[in-house]
Amino acid sequence: MDERFAILATSPLFSKITRKDFEPFVEWLNPIERSYTKGQTLICSGNICTEFGFVLTGELEGQKQLADGRRIPVTQFLSGSVFGDLLAFGTNPSPVCVIAVQPTRVLYFSCARLRQTDCPVPAAQAAFTYNLLAGASEKYFELNRRLDLLLVKSLRSRIGAFLLEEARRAKSNTFCIRFNRVQLSEYLCCDRSALCRELSRMKQEGILEFYRTSFRLLEPEKLSFSLSCHDYL
Repeated sequence: MDERFAILATSPLFSKITRKDFEPFVEWLNPIERSYTKGQTLICSGNICTEFGFVLTGELEGQKQLADGRRIPVTQFLSGSVFGDLLAFGTNPSPVCVIAVQPTRVLYFSCARLRQTDCPVPAAQAAFTYNLLAGASEKYFELNRRLDLLLVKSLRSRIGAFLLEEARRAKSNTFCIRFNRVQLSEYLCCDRSALCRELSRMKQEGILEFYRTSFRLLEPEKLSFSLSCHDYL
C-alpha cells in the first residue's frame, strides 16, 4: 500500500469505508500532494479556498492577525489533521492564516470533485461526506470551548480552565500541552511575563508542578473551585 494510503487509512475521515472501497475511492478523489518548509504560508488571511487539506507529516498552525499586527495562535494541525474544510465549502474569505511550523506534507482534496456523482463507490463517498460533517461539528465545539476560556476574567482562572481541559483530554492529571510559553500567552490573550509569574505562584502554592510543556495538577479541585465562583465577564 502507498505510504499516503496507509496514513489516510488510520484517519477518522475515512472511517466506515471498507478496505475494498478505500483505495478505489482515494484514487477517484485524486488528491494532490504539496510540501512546505518551516515558516511557509499555506493559507493567507482573506483567501478564498476551494480545497481542503490533510496533514500527512509535519505540523501547521492557524493564526489570527490582530489590528496591531500581532498574530494569535488559534489552533494546531498535526499529522492526520484536516484543515480548510469549513472554508472550502463556503464562499467567505479565510479569517486566519495557516503557517507551517515545521517541514510539512499535505494532501489536498477538491470540493468540486466531491460534489460529482460519478464516484465508482458511492457508499464510500457518503461515508466520507458524513465524516467531514462530524469533523466540522467537533471544530465548532472546540471554538466554543475557546470562547468560554476567553470569557474568564482572572488570569489564574483562565490558566486553570485551560489546564483542566487539557487534563480531561489526556484523562490524567499529568500531561503535556501543545504550546510553549509564548504561544500559551498568546492563546490565553495575556502577557507572557504575567503568565510565567502566575504559574510560578501556583507552583509555590502546591497547586501544580511543571517543566516546560509538561504539567502535573496536584490539587485540581482548587482550580475547579475558582471557576465555580462565577469568574466570568
